[in-house]
Amino acid sequence: MGDGIRVESDGLTAFSGKVHDDTSRTIEPGYSDARVYLDSGVRFGAGNASGGVHAAKQRYAESLRASTNNIVEYMYAARVLADAATSVAAMFDRGDLTAQQRVDYVNGALHAAAVEIRKQREGGPAI
Repeated sequence: MGDGIRVESDGLTAFSGKVHDDTSRTIEPGYSDARVYLDSGVRFGAGNASGGVHAAKQRYAESLRASTNNIVEYMYAARVLADAATSVAAMFDRGDLTAQQRVDYVNGALHAAAVEIRKQREGGPAI
């Protein structure tokens, strides 16, 4: 009888590291820089009393809010997914689980990640 099936978890670990690295070293700093710049509000048309310019400023401000919310949700979801990948990789490296237990664990990790993301979208923890 053989030693069973050996799953190489290096890919999951590398994926998790890459997602965390991209999020913390690329996306988050860019988001922070943009947020500092945009926190002062919409600057164009300040001296123009036109209703059309005012309406454009409002639409632009709403678009900025939606975009920044999407980025925050993306960063949160990316971190949750990366953490789930790390957890699954660690589980695969354990030799004491049956194949069904591993499948159940992976399904549970994906479900937990989805629940975390849903909580965040419904007003849970913020970045």
